[in-house]
Amino acid sequence: MANAQSKRPHKSLPSSYPLDGFSPQEQGAFFAQVADFIRARDPDAVIIMPGMGGLSDYALNTWLAGVIAGGGTDWFDVINYHYYGPWYSYPNQRGQLATFIADHGLTGKAVWNTETGSTASPTLTQRTDYPNNPQTQAADVFRRLVQDYGYGDSLALWHTYIGSADTPDNDWRLYGIRTDTATAQPSYDSFKLFASELIPFSSAEKLASSPGGVNSYRFTTGTGDSKYVAWGTGSFTVPAGIGQMTSVVPNVDGSFTWQTVTPGQVITLDDVPVLLR
Repeated sequence: MANAQSKRPHKSLPSSYPLDGFSPQEQGAFFAQVADFIRARDPDAVIIMPGMGGLSDYALNTWLAGVIAGGGTDWFDVINYHYYGPWYSYPNQRGQLATFIADHGLTGKAVWNTETGSTASPTLTQRTDYPNNPQTQAADVFRRLVQDYGYGDSLALWHTYIGSADTPDNDWRLYGIRTDTATAQPSYDSFKLFASELIPFSSAEKLASSPGGVNSYRFTTGTGDSKYVAWGTGSFTVPAGIGQMTSVVPNVDGSFTWQTVTPGQVITLDDVPVLLR
């Protein structure tokens, strides 16, 4: 998806277009006109705003604020953003989005994260540098998607399914849960675990969110079961009704080892999330 904040001119644009692009206010006016056109032909259309390229101060307080100043808030139904930064920076930045939503009367809008993810390449450090590897990418499937839903997003999408070539000049290499030749990464198995154990859910509750401490979330599945995901620095006490736990990073063969746990047992956490059921 194109970054709605970009102001770089396109070579094919007529000279009558501004060389520095359109301002956020001008974009907002245009979006509102397009929304009117769409709704006149489909009153039930759900309109998603262009994806913000991150949750920076510029994205929220210059671009999004300008779009609203130019076009209002009635033209879009879904607030849409992308997030590629480190998982531990997400709580603060998503909190800033929540504040913006409250301050601008947008609490009735759904929020979607339509692009998130991290690389499995140890040599690509442009957006995250844990350091990156296949195991950190597998852990990020949970660290990112769990946080997204726990902070109230209605939809979270991993970028991407089939990755692009693992070449030094490609700064999006190994973002897929499969490689460009369709070989499954460990993140592929983590994604299957996430989908099979937590989707669909009726609620996702943030219990603790601390980049330097404990992160824990409770999911209530569509069948009414409670499951938990926890990671970080510190400990987590096994809740009532829970009897099994596994690391979300798979074994070499793609399987997961479920261990027996008992309610009241204290688990020492680390950066790799554990899933409890």
